[in-house]
Amino acid sequence: HILVLQDFELDRLGRPVDPGMSALMAGREGSLVTVSGQLRPTYAIEQDGLLRLRLLNASASRFYRLALDDHPLHIIATDGGSLAAPQKVEELLLAPGERRDVLIQGARAGASYRLMNLPYNRGSAGMMGGAFGARTPFEMATVVYEGRASVPADLPETLEDVERLPAGPLRRTFVLSEAMGMMRGRGMGLRFLINGREFDHARVDDRVRLGDVEDWEYVNTTDMDHPMHVHTNAFQRVGADGQAEPAWLDGVVVPARGRARIRIRFTDFAGTAVQHCHILDHEDQGMMSTVKIEP
Repeated sequence: HILVLQDFELDRLGRPVDPGMSALMAGREGSLVTVSGQLRPTYAIEQDGLLRLRLLNASASRFYRLALDDHPLHIIATDGGSLAAPQKVEELLLAPGERRDVLIQGARAGASYRLMNLPYNRGSAGMMGGAFGARTPFEMATVVYEGRASVPADLPETLEDVERLPAGPLRRTFVLSEAMGMMRGRGMGLRFLINGREFDHARVDDRVRLGDVEDWEYVNTTDMDHPMHVHTNAFQRVGADGQAEPAWLDGVVVPARGRARIRIRFTDFAGTAVQHCHILDHEDQGMMSTVKIEP
């Protein structure tokens, strides 16, 4: 099953509501939350069987912190492809634009179980507003046991080989910041910057070489999380030990007042691409830059 997670703010006639300046600065979140266009749908699982869910966060700003009653989730794939082996988690955080494939084992008594969205504080707009993000848990969907598998299905022990990118000598730093300025069509408000500049489609911000491997470090000086997304080339997150984690991603959450480091290899094509915050209101208000990949 493909679960597209999306939220909306609609008026009583079902028309989109203008989010207003505060919501644009924080990143809009709608009060109507849907799963593949449905309210709290139901998915069936067999006793002793496996249920595979492909999760996509299609919301403009909302983070989803997902947990299934009495069932762990087993991640088998990330944005860019398969993991080497299933990764067992009790809950799963999905930032805007992120995708994960998970397996659920039908190892409980036959009943129904809730897929919950748990509270998550993704930051604050400082003097411009309070904390935002989900404050109370709510049900996203239900998993119901129906029947029994004719042959018990076990979780796979291995999946595919995943290359771990080696470190190279090339490093860049991207400082994520905010500043007061003229919002596009909105008057004075927060603008969002990368290395002190807002997006200009006519400017190349960084030039990289086709075939190179680089480490990029993001430094977040703001009070809100920024999920950074890089077009064209997948990357791997770098851990505290300096080693790349063997999972292909195209987005990484840079926590409020925190850092994140990725390792990226430019392999797909020579040309122009972009990186940006995947809170789309932040992207629209300047947090995007251009990368030129040169042969």
